[in-house]
Amino acid sequence: MILSGIDLQVDVGECVAMLGRSGSGKTTLARALYGAIPCRRGVIRFMDEVVTSEAAYERANRGIAYVPQGRQIFLELSVMENLVLDAYAAQFDKTRTDRAVEKLLEYFHTLKPKLKDLGGGLNAGQQQLLAVARALMSEPKILLLDEPSDGVDPSLLDEIAATVKKNLERDRPCGTHVRAKPSVRKKTCCARVRDSGRCYQTKCSH
Repeated sequence: MILSGIDLQVDVGECVAMLGRSGSGKTTLARALYGAIPCRRGVIRFMDEVVTSEAAYERANRGIAYVPQGRQIFLELSVMENLVLDAYAAQFDKTRTDRAVEKLLEYFHTLKPKLKDLGGGLNAGQQQLLAVARALMSEPKILLLDEPSDGVDPSLLDEIAATVKKNLERDRPCGTHVRAKPSVRKKTCCARVRDSGRCYQTKCSH
């Protein structure tokens, strides 16, 4: 059993940071919440509905977005194509897609001049920005970020943090796992995960 004793709640407009050493179960928890791996026991609720048995695409349709560690963007597609693909999956029409791209570029200034560049030609930080932007294209109700600071230049982290903050101001919850304390948060609940995969401390600050 990788995870046990997990009892967490993320409220609207709240940012939750999962803290713990490598191998403590942070990524496993995020993948379980997104539906990438099955849960043998326990219950996962989203917007007061049980989603434990739903597949990842069904949870995505409900508004759960996940940015995995390693980014996993489409390297052979352009920045714009990466963004539009996610809008297509969310069944946006062209007008709504164009509006979503325009809105995101207000936050992700670094991506604006690179819309025609291939994802594989971006550096690690730019790829992370693209991964977060792509997840936000579908206007999710909750955003899960796995190691969002991994390999990212501090200056680009400011763009990510600012965008997360904007989403919190729109009353969207956010979950993130980091090795260090997040730089920007509106209301934060830090749930620490020990080596056994158990959540042993939850501390909320406003």
